[in-house]
Amino acid sequence: HGSGNFKPLASITAEMMQSTYQANVMGLFHHVKALEPHLGNGTQVIGISGATASWRGMPMTYGFAPGKMAQRGLAQAMARDLGPRGVHVFYAIIDGIIAIPDKEPANKIHPDAIADQYFYMANQPATCWTFEFPVVAQAAFGTMASV
Repeated sequence: HGSGNFKPLASITAEMMQSTYQANVMGLFHHVKALEPHLGNGTQVIGISGATASWRGMPMTYGFAPGKMAQRGLAQAMARDLGPRGVHVFYAIIDGIIAIPDKEPANKIHPDAIADQYFYMANQPATCWTFEFPVVAQAAFGTMASV
C-alpha cells in the first residue's frame, strides 16, 4: 500500500516528504528494474496498490498523497511501455481502510475481496485489459471516504 505521514502541514518535514517518495515511487521503480530482464516473455502481470490519495490530496495527506500520485504516474508509464511486450500493469485504488477479517465492521474493505479483484485483473484477456480500478466497501459510499 505504501508509506506516508498523516500530519498537518506544520508538522511535515522535507525528510518525511522524501521518505514517502522513496517508498512509493523509488520502491516501485527498483522493483520493476530488477524484473526488467525477465519481462516480455509471455503474458505477465504487475499489480500495484494505490490509495484514494493517488487521485486527490486531503487534509493531513501532505506526507502521503504526493508519493501516491507520483507512483500512479510511474504505473501509467509502465503500463504503456510494458503492455506491448505482454505485461499487464494495473493500479488498484484502495479507497478505504482494509479490515481485519472477522473483527472489523462492514464499512472496511475485506482483504479477501481485494485478493479476488487482483486475481480477476491478473486473468483478464489481453484483448480487454484494465489499467485502474477503485476498491471500496459498499457501506462507505456516500461518505468522504468514497470517490
